[in-house]
Order: sequence, then C-alpha cells, then structure tokens
Amino acid sequence: MGRIAGWAADRSYSHLLVVNENVKKPNAITIVYLPNGPTAYFKLSSIELTKKISGHARATEHWPELVLNGFVTRLGHTVGRLFQTLFPPMPEFQGRQVVTLHNQRDFLFFRRHRYAFRSLEKVSLQEIGPRFTLKLRSLRKGLPAVRNLGEAPKSLEFDTFEDDEKEEPSLREGEDSPQADEDVEMAKDEPAQKEKKVLPPQQDEYLWTWKPELETTRRTFFL
Repeated sequence: MGRIAGWAADRSYSHLLVVNENVKKPNAITIVYLPNGPTAYFKLSSIELTKKISGHARATEHWPELVLNGFVTRLGHTVGRLFQTLFPPMPEFQGRQVVTLHNQRDFLFFRRHRYAFRSLEKVSLQEIGPRFTLKLRSLRKGLPAVRNLGEAPKSLEFDTFEDDEKEEPSLREGEDSPQADEDVEMAKDEPAQKEKKVLPPQQDEYLWTWKPELETTRRTFFL
C-alpha cells in the first residue's frame, strides 16, 4: 500500500482509499492523504446501502455540503480535517445535498441526506445513503511504511577506451566555446526543477493507536 501511495502522489492524486473486506463484507477502510499523510485506519460496521434504505432519495452529481459534529479534541480536529479534505471546499447548494459525520463516544456515524422543502416554512431531510459507522483504530503521521523499498538500479555505463589526457584546443580571448553554447541550449530544453519522487517511510510513526485497555472506562473519549 505504501508503494501505491507513493506512485499516486507522484501523479498528483490527492487521496488513497483502501477498503478491506471479509467474506465479501467490508469491515475496514484506510484513508491516506497524499502526498505526505496522515494515514487513518478505521473499523467499518453497520453498513446499509442506498437500495436497502426505505424511501431513499435520488443522488445527483452536485458537490455536497459537509457537516462535522463532535470533533472537539486535538485528535478529533486532525481526523475531522482529514475528512474535510475529501470534499470540495465550496459545495453546490443547488443540489441540496449534505453529508454528516457525527462523533458520539468515538463512533463516527456517516449519513448523507437531501433537503426536501415541503413549504416556504418547513423543510425535512430525505436520506440518500449509504450509511455506515466508523471507529478509529490508528493514525499514522505519514504514508504507510515499506521496509524493503528498492530503487531502480543505475543504467549500464560502457568504457569508451578513449585517452582522457587529450587536451582541448585553446580558445582565443573573446571567443565562446561551442561546447558551452550546446550546454546552454540543453539547459533551456530541460525543466527548471525536477520534482522529487515521493517515497514512503521505512518505519511507521504512529500518532495514535487503539488499545483494549483504553476502553476500560466509558467516560474517557479521544475524538
């Protein structure tokens, strides 16, 4: 996954989402923010597709409005900002769609609705779907680590067996070297700055990770 994240970052992708499934049922999702992270791993549960929701609305291609509720801690702000980057900063209000992420006891409830104006004074919400619940398990600082990340070997170089001690002919004062002119023309053709290749780290650096002993009390929450 780290290799794919580096490949996607080099091609100006903004996010990488990996959905894990067991017996053809999704049970986890990994969200990677490119090019420098963070990487969040969530447990996925209570999934209901749109076709199973009674009286669901029809989705359109408009950009939805995003509502984040209950992200109050420092870790919660980081997770909320990660979800905020998944949606365009300026929603298309004419589509009347809203996506809600509600945090309650560190469970993130995802809902997608559509505003239904019944009259000039009353408005209701009609669910579009899908709906699911997320539970944060870990948050890494950068991209997923790849321990054995091998770079491409250098190209073969062949010896020309030429005498390196040959001296170049001297130039008179005021004359420019033809080799210098060629170097200037080649420099113009090459890009000014080459972008560095994004490489994942060789070791994961966790900002937060879930442990069973963290849930010994129901009064302590982290998001």
